[in-house]
Amino acid sequence: MKAYVLFHCDVWKSYDSYRLIGVVSKTNLKKALNKIKKECNYNEEELKAYVDIKECDMNNLNDLNI
Repeated sequence: MKAYVLFHCDVWKSYDSYRLIGVVSKTNLKKALNKIKKECNYNEEELKAYVDIKECDMNNLNDLNI
């Protein structure tokens, strides 16, 4: 099963800026991104700039590569 790990980060996606937002399934990914947009008052461009999504298999965090 795939999991999507959501992080807040800076525009450059530098390692030190990553902060965990949450982990969601594919079915809840769009809902989670919409909630982040609303809570942070982001437009689509800002969402892409400040939120990074890492896809991984459940119980295999080696896929994250951060």
